Amino acid sequence: MLQARKVGKMVKIKEADGTVLRAKLVSIGEASVTVQVGSKPTVEVPYDKVTAVKGPGLPKGAKIAIVVVVVVWIALLYPAFHT
Repeated sequence: MLQARKVGKMVKIKEADGTVLRAKLVSIGEASVTVQVGSKPTVEVPYDKVTAVKGPGLPKGAKIAIVVVVVVWIALLYPAFHT
């Protein structure tokens, strides 16, 4: 899951104990990942403690919803301005 991410990008990592880290990906190892939260020292997180990883930006579902709303809005308003 983390191997697909690029070093230097921001990630949100959820650990098994509920801890959530929003951090910059520093390195990806065979057994762990190293991240840095802000200007704090780097933290090494073993893969067996990671339960979820998300990247930056909007989730795919939110992007789809935005596109649908824009298309519907255009479909409804376009005829009102061109009659």
